[in-house]
Amino acid sequence: MLQDGVIRQLEILGEAAGNVSNAFRQTNYLIPWRQMIGIRNRLIHAYFNVDITVIWDTVQNDLAPLKAMIEKTLNIRNN
Repeated sequence: MLQDGVIRQLEILGEAAGNVSNAFRQTNYLIPWRQMIGIRNRLIHAYFNVDITVIWDTVQNDLAPLKAMIEKTLNIRNN
């Protein structure tokens, strides 16, 4: 169940990234928008072919830096 929850949250993250305006994405080009959208698409359409080691690697290595980038972007924008 934990794996399913993590996968679902990555799907939501990718969906949210896809709803960010192109102008905002271009201004904040250091955030990996394409990769977030891409992982969402692979998770949604791969069904039973999801490589959980890739998901775990993403969670362990990419989410904390991504969170920091997004928080920094939002803090700069709000100040």
